[in-house]
Amino acid sequence: MVAFENALLLLVLLTALSVIGRRLPWPMPITYVVGATLAATLLRFPRVELDPGFFFRGGDTLAAHSVCGLSAGGRVADFEYSRGRLSRALLGLA
Repeated sequence: MVAFENALLLLVLLTALSVIGRRLPWPMPITYVVGATLAATLLRFPRVELDPGFFFRGGDTLAAHSVCGLSAGGRVADFEYSRGRLSRALLGLA
């Protein structure tokens, strides 16, 4: 039940920051950063620890898998092919 209450509190905080941010003369992301910093220092949320094995798996990263479309059971050759396509797309945008 504590997790639900914390999630609800974060949603209310995000809504309040959105309303306040529209009335302030600076960009919205600055309002979110200031509000999140204040919330992190003033409110006591439970500590969340992430398993590094989820993000770093055998030298490949989760971000590379999600960007290049490589599934968890994919092959490195598929990753190399997708990385080449991605780099060509990024070079075309530059």
